[in-house]
Amino acid sequence: MSPSRVLVTLFLAFILGIAFASLQIEFWILIPLSASALFLIYILLLRPYSYHRGTLLLVALACSASAFLGAARFNASPEKPPPPQIPAFLVNIKTHFDDALNAALPEPHASLMRSILLGKNKDLPKNLIVDFRDAGLSHIIAVSGYNITIVVGMILGILTLFSLSPRMRYAISLGMVLSFVLMVGAEASVVRAGIMAALLGLSHVVGRIGKPFNILIIVAGAMLAVNPRLLVFDLGFELTFLAMAGLLFLTPIIETGLTKFTPRL
Repeated sequence: MSPSRVLVTLFLAFILGIAFASLQIEFWILIPLSASALFLIYILLLRPYSYHRGTLLLVALACSASAFLGAARFNASPEKPPPPQIPAFLVNIKTHFDDALNAALPEPHASLMRSILLGKNKDLPKNLIVDFRDAGLSHIIAVSGYNITIVVGMILGILTLFSLSPRMRYAISLGMVLSFVLMVGAEASVVRAGIMAALLGLSHVVGRIGKPFNILIIVAGAMLAVNPRLLVFDLGFELTFLAMAGLLFLTPIIETGLTKFTPRL
């Protein structure tokens, strides 16, 4: 039995508890409903020879407790949690960065670069925003995981110029990614991408291959533990996790289909 599968199942139970609580389902129905759903998920995640009555009973009880915690956390959370506070030094860095862009590039090039790196598209001309939307490229000028990809790529490219240990490179990258997430406002899509990048980087440092789906569930559970209202009232949270889950599940299926029906070049 893999501990990571049990952990992922418990996080799923926590998320289900929040979802059921948002539907105003009574506790006496919520607990067995969550336990039954996660019991089936747990069986699907394990191989047949891994079934054991005692283990499955413990997992069912743990799922019930985790679902109860999720529901209780949702009911106890404020309807409008306060927005994250950006440290003053990050505000100063952001201001200096804006000034440097304005000095180096003319408009609308400076606004476009600001949108790509920081997701600030308020200064872009409306016709340019419409063009990006019509082309299906709105994610490039919005705060999303794409920004994290650019930042991580730039950081790793710079750090490769120095003879640093993998742990030191990871620590520096982690601090800069965290600063970037806070600087752009800690929106759900960027937080998701930042935490996933941190966990994937950690798995490489410790020499273990992290499974993206497990990391996705753990990140979702951790974010909902801080603010469970994201699951129901934040469209950005829902879209970023659904999009990532779609990529993880559908990409292998599409690749297999293309190899069968596309002639080899």
